[in-house]
Amino acid sequence: MPAFGIAALVTGFIGRKQIGESQGRLTGGGMATAGIVLGAISILIAMVYWILFATGVFDDFIQYNLETSST
Repeated sequence: MPAFGIAALVTGFIGRKQIGESQGRLTGGGMATAGIVLGAISILIAMVYWILFATGVFDDFIQYNLETSST
């Protein structure tokens, strides 16, 4: 879900800012960077998925049965 990716980006940037302003009192810069990277990857994957979905790439995998049978 792209919402989690956006949340990871926002909290990662906030965390890095707070760590930078703490003058060495706070740690966890690696975790903040990981949040930014994973959030960006999550958003990128979601965008690629929705582009492929919108262009009909996945239509071949779905079997539509639109016929109705009356017995």
